[in-house]
Amino acid sequence: MPGGRASSGRPAAATRPIPQSNRLLQAIVNEGRATALVRLALARSFLRQQLDHLAANCLEDALKSEELDREQTKEVWYRLAQIYRRQLRYDEAIGALEKIAAKDLYYQNVMGLIDTMQQEKIQAQQHPVLVRPTSQKLPAIVDEDKKL
Repeated sequence: MPGGRASSGRPAAATRPIPQSNRLLQAIVNEGRATALVRLALARSFLRQQLDHLAANCLEDALKSEELDREQTKEVWYRLAQIYRRQLRYDEAIGALEKIAAKDLYYQNVMGLIDTMQQEKIQAQQHPVLVRPTSQKLPAIVDEDKKL
């Protein structure tokens, strides 16, 4: 990996610099002083770095709090749905979107996205291929002939 780059051309995870904002927010979390808004800010930062698994943990923790207002709660469920979709966790993604739809049918076209995810879920079941969930923007699809 010359220059600290993985074969995909992205910086290798071990050499990727951690933003100062992450360090500050993580310090607050580690001290036990994290509010839902701190966890939401940390999740947004992780999402910008395409670290979905870490963002999902922060978002799930933020939902446990009663501190989020209605719009923030919808944002958290929407972001979780996007993460779950990339991780191929369609039932959980659809469930998150349904929580939004129960409060606001018109938020970010959730009804259309639910339909799309249901179709993706059916296609995944009908056309089995080896699919790996990933923290990338789209799932990595691996040809069955080239199984690891």
